[in-house]
Amino acid sequence: MNKINGKTKLIGFFGSTYKSSKMYKLYNTAFEALDLNYCYVPCAVDDLEKAFSGVLHLGFRAIGVSFPYKESIIPYLDELEPEAAAIGAVNVVTHQNGKLIGGMTDGLGAVCALEEVVKIDGSTVVVLGAGGAAKAIAYELSKHHCSLKILNRTIEKEYKAVVCGKIEFENIEINAPIGRNPDNFVKMAVVSGERESLTLIRRDSEKVFGEYTYTGVTVYPKTGRTHQIRVHLTSIKHPVAGDKLYAGKSLYALSFEIFRRMMLHARKISFESPTSGELVSFESPLPKEFDLV
Repeated sequence: MNKINGKTKLIGFFGSTYKSSKMYKLYNTAFEALDLNYCYVPCAVDDLEKAFSGVLHLGFRAIGVSFPYKESIIPYLDELEPEAAAIGAVNVVTHQNGKLIGGMTDGLGAVCALEEVVKIDGSTVVVLGAGGAAKAIAYELSKHHCSLKILNRTIEKEYKAVVCGKIEFENIEINAPIGRNPDNFVKMAVVSGERESLTLIRRDSEKVFGEYTYTGVTVYPKTGRTHQIRVHLTSIKHPVAGDKLYAGKSLYALSFEIFRRMMLHARKISFESPTSGELVSFESPLPKEFDLV
């Protein structure tokens, strides 16, 4: 930024990705290009009530909100805009005349992006899933003259993976709740009391490289949590080969030397056609590295 002075207006960010988010660079570059005296800054938040007291007293003009605060933040706000009230979630808070007002722009942003490439009115729009972002998009689409189809729980996903170590069992079911890692907000983890998560695993093949075994598996996630497959496989001591975030330094280095990539691939997605009712499937060819196992 060219200047920060006594007239600079602050915009903060509350979210678990405050260390890794690229939004600061995006917004601050835009502010500079538009010659706006604003600064977008990350905030490490442990106590929402105290954090919002700081927002009011320090004069923040707005706060961007991400996981895990989009819903838990609502009790600390004075008002909700119609979109946020209807969806029950917030991704932006503005400070207006001493009041904190929550809004939701996820849906508007997605629909604006769609309108750049396709005509929405008169079209059939399919939303895959029914989570927070999907709800926001569906709400915004409801303002248009389009046929809206929401597909949830009928979606079947199939992944291929190569994991570290020898898996002894032919089939494994992992039913373990996943939430943000309390010790490292960049990572997810199996955390008691968090959202239920279910993954089914089938052993396909194995290959020994030197003195270490790698196992090829097919994975069927039955829920859609962030990093679910990687977290569940790590929880049974078989992290994905080449996974720098979850495998640990030694296993990552060893496996990356062989495969030169993270060995997790979205192989197939199937869902019921909203028009014909038939099962529709799309497949992606396996990268050549999977031929090694």
